[in-house]
Amino acid sequence: MSTVNTEIRSRAELPWVSHRRFLDHLDRTWLISDTHWGHRRLREVLAPGVRPADVDTLMVRRWWEVVGLEDPVLHLGDVFLGDLTAADLPDHFPTLPGHVFLVPGNHDGLDKLAALASIGWLMVEPFAFEYQGWTVRFSHQPLEGLAEGELNVHGHIHQNPAPMARHFNASVEQLDYRPIRLKQAVDELVSANSGPRAWAGQRSLQSERRGREP
Repeated sequence: MSTVNTEIRSRAELPWVSHRRFLDHLDRTWLISDTHWGHRRLREVLAPGVRPADVDTLMVRRWWEVVGLEDPVLHLGDVFLGDLTAADLPDHFPTLPGHVFLVPGNHDGLDKLAALASIGWLMVEPFAFEYQGWTVRFSHQPLEGLAEGELNVHGHIHQNPAPMARHFNASVEQLDYRPIRLKQAVDELVSANSGPRAWAGQRSLQSERRGREP
């Protein structure tokens, strides 16, 4: 039987927390975006073969392979939709290790956020932090008009490459359907922007991930 908190009637009533809760443990924090559990139609929308037929179970298995029970996980939005609805939680939602912090995506409506809150997920507004001389901004959709010295970690665009060298696309299609260490993602993004071949470097990193067999 579902235990969705029906008392939550506005976004303000959701369990919002500071991003410092996981950034203080940067080395232990995992990153993922756009899991879209239950979204069978997405396989038809994306390019053929991008999401395997068993993608839902594949993502759960690979999450368990890397995430520890007490590890923080940053999810950049679009958690579930399609065949899986808010009313299905918690009974038909995967049991996952870790403490999940969610930057809501465009498909994460209030009912879904309340359902996720009922199983312990915490909400985080889009945020930024300073890292090795860069301002790293986190969002669901890729940000346009980045200022000088800004980088952006995002999801939303699935199998499509990051729009610029200063973007890192954390959608599951780019990460071999498994979470990646947040520090690793940021370090790769900083490294890809540290020389004259930055654009080629970032495109190469994400192309390599997309080319792996799921």
